[in-house]
This record gives sequence, structure tokens and C-alpha cells, in this order.
Amino acid sequence: MKVFGINSFKSARVGDFRSSKKTNHPNFGAVIVSKASLEMQLSGYKKLLGSLSTEQLFHRLADIKLNIQKLESWKTEQLELIKNQGWWVLKPKQPQINALMKDYFAKYRALVELQTVILDAFGNRHEKALEIKADAINTMDSYKGFGNLGLKSLKADAEARMGYTKYRGFESIAGYEREKAILDDNIISAIRQERTGEKAIIPGSILFFGPQGNGKSCFAEAFAYEADARVRFLENRGRRGIDAKTKEENFLKRLYEEAQKSEENFQKEGITKNQRTILILDEIDEIAGQKSTIVPQLEDFMKTCSEKYHCTIFATTNYPEKLKLSLGDENIFPIKVSLDPSSLLDKAKILEFYMKDHVTKNVNYQEMAKFIEERENSLQAVFCNAYLKEFALASSTEEELIKCVESTTPNISKNLLQEYSRILDELSRDKVFL
Repeated sequence: MKVFGINSFKSARVGDFRSSKKTNHPNFGAVIVSKASLEMQLSGYKKLLGSLSTEQLFHRLADIKLNIQKLESWKTEQLELIKNQGWWVLKPKQPQINALMKDYFAKYRALVELQTVILDAFGNRHEKALEIKADAINTMDSYKGFGNLGLKSLKADAEARMGYTKYRGFESIAGYEREKAILDDNIISAIRQERTGEKAIIPGSILFFGPQGNGKSCFAEAFAYEADARVRFLENRGRRGIDAKTKEENFLKRLYEEAQKSEENFQKEGITKNQRTILILDEIDEIAGQKSTIVPQLEDFMKTCSEKYHCTIFATTNYPEKLKLSLGDENIFPIKVSLDPSSLLDKAKILEFYMKDHVTKNVNYQEMAKFIEERENSLQAVFCNAYLKEFALASSTEEELIKCVESTTPNISKNLLQEYSRILDELSRDKVFL
């Protein structure tokens, strides 16, 4: 059994520390539109885009990007106005901020949909456009609060995915060379061998685990692309209000449906011949936790799916201790990798990846990484990679980056890391992770 990442995680972090416009004119790509306006006019807008040249479509994308920037400036100005109100203003500030952010998201979501429609018009980027739209909108729909930092992180993540679609596979992941090498050496090389028609032994499942916000889901997508595999996402939460039994039954049904489609795709003549499917299962503890009744069926599936259906489950979790699955059985998860908070080198690479295209002055990324780590040490907490990405996207100079870091509290606390280290120690004593 191959298990990776435990020692590096345990030794790393615990004591070592961070108003919308409506228009009836079909040419509304250069204005901010509301969700309702967008839905009413989307069909006509698609027809209009179909008659435009590639150069004109690029101009439309530039207009959308400009409006996103204007929307961000508008939000910032409105927030400042609310926060700087005098003490004599009796209206509570938080409800005003909540209403502002709700309005901001409605407009931002509309712009994302417009951008997606334009990408659809390019034809060869149709699949990627749908992925961008689904990711940005689903993330926004699932967001429950209106905290300022959380909103900035959400926007930064959505913009990062839309702004960096030119990067594919592992080149879309900054740093983490060890984890890339583990996947490449132990799985991807075998999948490539299988793609040529040769027999190969490939795991039926992979588990990525670690603190929230370090990019486990992004790694899963990058892995699938790097392996030239088909990608499917397994929904494990179910509709709101659905009972646990029905949710589990629906999940199993979807799992076997996707597995059957995987085998059909693998056997089909043409460009998909011998193409494996990666089934991405985020937060597997939602469906395979201690109260789950379908764990036996799920374990049987994971043991046989690679050979029977030519698919591999890429599962992620923030809470490996909550899993009811037999983690000690090497046939369940032959490959387990902990995705630790970023090292000093990883921090520098993340900052450079997301800053390099918009910096206005030379930036010493190594020194900026050291500065971030020093702040982590002083607060005895760590920034997740989503925060580092946010800092980089919001900064064009070292001064701006420093200001972002100094005004933000790290989200991975010392207590959280100590608790996680304790869990890893327990798993190690049980010889689950060696």
C-alpha cells in the first residue's frame, strides 16, 4: 500500500507558523444586466453572437471583463460608504452590507453567464464554458454568508478559474511538485499505457485529504486532464430536505449509471477508445460517514470498478476520521495523499502564478512568501491556498500584497492543525497511514 504526506504534514505547521441596467436592445454585452433581464434576453443574445466574427467576440469578452472590474469598484465604494457612516446613523450596518453583497452577487452572476454564452460562441470551447459557468454559479449558490473576506475569496476563486483557463492539467496547479509526481508515477503513467491499448494495473480509487481550501478539488480536475481522461462529477449532497436513505439510494444509482457510461465510452470506437473516466467525489464523508448505510456497496464498487468499468474514483475530504470506509484495506484506497498547507516554496509559486500577468512593478515572490510565513508564525495560524490566490489576484505590487496580508487573519488555526495532527497520529498507530 502506498501512502503519502503524513510526516511532511506533521512536521510542518503546528508550531512553525497565516445598480443594474436593463435594456431591450440585443446588444447588451457591454452593460451590467440583472439576472431577470439576462434570462429574458439570453436567447436573442445567442443569435446575435452567432453572427459576430472571432475578433468581435473577443471584444465582447473584453467588455465583460471591464464591467466586472467596474462592478468590483462599485462594490468597494458602497462598502466604504456604509462602513464610514457616522455613529448617529441609526440603521444597522450589517443588514446594509448583506443587501449590498446580495445585489453584487446577482450582477456578478449575470456577467458570468454572459461571459459563458460568449465562450459558447467560440464553439471549440463549449465544454470548458459550461464548466466555468457551473463552477462559478454553483459556488455562489452554495455560499451561505456575507463576510467580507469570504466574498473576496469566492470572487477571487471564480475569477481565477475564468482567467486561467489557458492552463490545463498540472500546469494549472502552482507548486506541489511532490503531489504531482506521486500521481504521475503511480497512476497517470499507467492510464497513459492503458490509453494505447496495453494492459495496465490502475487503482479504482484515490483519496486526497487535508485542511479546507488547499486545492484538493482543483487537483482532481487537473489530474484527470493530465491523464487524458474523461471527467464526471458525483453529486453526494442531494436536494435540500431529502432524507438520508433517499440521498444514499440516489447516489448509488448515479454511481452505477456513470460507471456504465464509463465502460461504454471506453469500448466505443473513435477518439474515446480506451479512455478511462475519473469520477470526482468531493467531500466523500458526506456520503460515506459513520452513519452511512451504503458503505459495503461502495467498498465493493471501489474494489472492482477499475477493471470492470474502467473508471477511477478521485475522492476528497477534510475529515478522514469521519469516514466509515475501511481505510486500512489497500483495495479501498490504494493511494492516499495528504494535501498540506503550502510550504515556503509553494507560497512563492502560487503568488507568482496568479500575479505575473498583472503586476505593475517587479515582485520578489520569495520575499513575499517569507513575509506571509512570518505573519503566520506571529499569529500561530496558516493561510489556506485559496487566501493566497485571493491576495495575488487583488495585488499588482508588493505594497498591495503586503496590505492584503496584514489586513487578513489566517483561516487555518493552530488548534485546527493540532487536531488534524492528532487524527493523523491515531491513523498511523492503527497502521492505516504509514
